Amino acid sequence: MINSPIRPNKMEAIHELLKAFIPLKYNSTKGQECVKWAEERLLYNEEEDDKDVILLAGATEEEEIKELSLKLLEKYLDKRFLEEEYCAGKFLVRLYQWYKCGSVSIQRLDSIVSVLYVDLNYPDWLTMLSRNCEYAIDVEEFRKPFEDEFLYIYEIWKDAVSLDEFKSKYDRQVSNSHDAHGRPLKGEELIKFILDPFHNRGLAYEGKGQYDEAISVYSKALEIYPMDAWAYYRRGYTYYFKKEYDKSWDDIKKAQDLGYKIPAEFLSDLRKASGRQK
Repeated sequence: MINSPIRPNKMEAIHELLKAFIPLKYNSTKGQECVKWAEERLLYNEEEDDKDVILLAGATEEEEIKELSLKLLEKYLDKRFLEEEYCAGKFLVRLYQWYKCGSVSIQRLDSIVSVLYVDLNYPDWLTMLSRNCEYAIDVEEFRKPFEDEFLYIYEIWKDAVSLDEFKSKYDRQVSNSHDAHGRPLKGEELIKFILDPFHNRGLAYEGKGQYDEAISVYSKALEIYPMDAWAYYRRGYTYYFKKEYDKSWDDIKKAQDLGYKIPAEFLSDLRKASGRQK
């Protein structure tokens, strides 16, 4: 006699779908876990005539899978489980597991975490992880502080059933003990440490076509350090995409005056678009 496998109840199953959906939400999987979930629910006749499950089991396109999965989750789950910050936290759990098994690189992690940090409006609990990840790419000595912080965040999010629970357990002082620098900074190194987060946020906004937000971030960097030639260049570059060519030229000139070498290809494009030579 073959024993039937113990199957999850309805709510357990929905949380399994949520676990499969979150990496899809952040475009890190194609959604096949969600389709498999629906196929198994139908195989064991656990969904009766839920048309959305039937449709999900037969879905093949990524956007369709995402849409149907979200529809099911919204139907059965409390909305707190679909909050952006909660989903991001649970996504970091998966990212940590992938990182430890070698299926995601630290470079890829940095690109993901830096975007999450901006999209979530710079939550305090993500600050140290984002910063350490960036520095660990270039400096091997920073790898351990990064991994210590990643493990700390992972351990809390792994068991948290809500954002409030995570926040109640998170201690910024523990994160501070994982500061990648762990020593006083001076001179250019201190300037770079302060400005890098603004540069990264600006680039993230640029990449999403959110040019006003990028300009705001670069302007903040320039308030902090008016000699930031790179910020002038990137702000001028962003003004170019907004077709505000006079402002673009103003910033490009300031970047050049500070010694920044503007890419020749961009200068050519700006001249053509603005009808000016400088």
